[in-house]
Amino acid sequence: NKERMICLNNKAIVKLIEYIKIREVFCKRNSIWLFPGSSSYIRDSAVTRQRVGQMLKALATETGIDPLKVSPHVLRHSFATHLLENDADIRVVQELLGHSSISTTQVYTRISSRFLHKILTEKHPLSNSEKKI
Repeated sequence: NKERMICLNNKAIVKLIEYIKIREVFCKRNSIWLFPGSSSYIRDSAVTRQRVGQMLKALATETGIDPLKVSPHVLRHSFATHLLENDADIRVVQELLGHSSISTTQVYTRISSRFLHKILTEKHPLSNSEKKI
């Protein structure tokens, strides 16, 4: 029950408009929800987080990705990690994730060993990279 705002770039807006047109054609009833649920016993409901997880796992299976490694939480974690690894301000990430406390967001600041290796290789003056500082 927490309102969240999201930022969309132009490409995402175009895709969202395409989705809405398709949804209007295939959705059997009008809904106030962008992603309506399919439950017949609830007159108008949003898709549940559990259903999103099921659809994500099905898509992973279809594309040859291990469904045990995919979940909405993994996508959320990847989103935050990618932002932080690309120098996003932690307060911005906190706002995007909807965290009320910065300590909740700090969980995502654990730096991956792959990222550490990349930085060490690229930035340390004694590394074997061809780039000389």
